[in-house]
Amino acid sequence: ESSRSYQKNTGNQVEVCFTGFGKIKKAELINLAKENGMLIRNDVTAKLDILVTGDNAGPSKMKSAKGKGIKITDADGFKKLLDTGEI
Repeated sequence: ESSRSYQKNTGNQVEVCFTGFGKIKKAELINLAKENGMLIRNDVTAKLDILVTGDNAGPSKMKSAKGKGIKITDADGFKKLLDTGEI
């Protein structure tokens, strides 16, 4: 648990993973998530709340998220979540 990108969830923070995006778009989405108090994950874990997928999303992350019952959405759905609190 000492990897650079690991952050400890200190309560009921939403954990989100972004996959299938170009560097610039992914950075924008990560900044939005951080501004909204979310934790960024690089992998699909049992504690992950949302997987946000782009055009090049890998099938293994999608399959893993579906198998764990994790919500999957695209960038527009993620922005809607930030605006409305709903996916």
